[in-house]
Amino acid sequence: MNKIKYLFCFLPLLFVFCFSFGQTPYPGAQNDRDSLRYNVSWKRELAIITPAVILVTTDLFLPPPTLGVEDLAGLDINDIPAFERDIIYFDSAQAAVAEIWSDGINALSFGACAAAIFSSYKEERQVFKNAIVYAEGAVLTYGVTEVLKSAIGRNRPYTYNDNYSADYRLRKDPTSSFPSGHTSSTAYNCFFAASLIDYYYIANDAKWLKIINWGTAATIPIITGYLRTEAGKHFYTDVAGGYIIGAAIGLGVPMLHKYNNLHISTGNVDEVKVVNLVVNF
Repeated sequence: MNKIKYLFCFLPLLFVFCFSFGQTPYPGAQNDRDSLRYNVSWKRELAIITPAVILVTTDLFLPPPTLGVEDLAGLDINDIPAFERDIIYFDSAQAAVAEIWSDGINALSFGACAAAIFSSYKEERQVFKNAIVYAEGAVLTYGVTEVLKSAIGRNRPYTYNDNYSADYRLRKDPTSSFPSGHTSSTAYNCFFAASLIDYYYIANDAKWLKIINWGTAATIPIITGYLRTEAGKHFYTDVAGGYIIGAAIGLGVPMLHKYNNLHISTGNVDEVKVVNLVVNF
């Protein structure tokens, strides 16, 4: 039953892959103006990548708090919000399965994003531009997530479960609970991919396809976050924080590259002066 439940997690990802490789870009994406969908400029890229690099560098010199065997006895579940306390009680076998599936979905989100990026290969230099924009957001997402993990140092749920050995409770960065890195990276990948898919493969009047596309992008990180709580790795607020970080950057970074200079031209048609206002998206 658990395998069947987790199998459904892949269905939204299949939709993303089908859009990336199974369809032909609609004609509106092929004109000169639209080919500038994501423009890159040294000033703008430097403004984005500089804080991202600073955050990643900071994380190298900001290790998370340590937690030793002697500290386990002092952990109090009353320090956990009441609505999150049930997470600390889990079956280790089921938690291991949930962790594997959350790892798999997270990895597939990177693959889906790569598919969406490389599906723009027919436009000159657009794959390169899309890849640059993606990389900037990915580094920024990683930097924000890791610095918060180290700075906040929240204990993971399994550290509170005294039904397990000390070795189990102190495994794999026990004080790096907030925010969830799997959720933030999956959310970033999904929202970035959805942005490209919306542009290249969905016409403006295709309302239901847009709903499915963005609904899929919003749902996959929720599934990932749920699996992380089932694995005893994160609390609900951890995955909520990761979701917000990933979604915000996944939407924000592409949008910073979405708007180009405002072009205004004038002309005469049948002795009537016409002002042509074009805003590139």
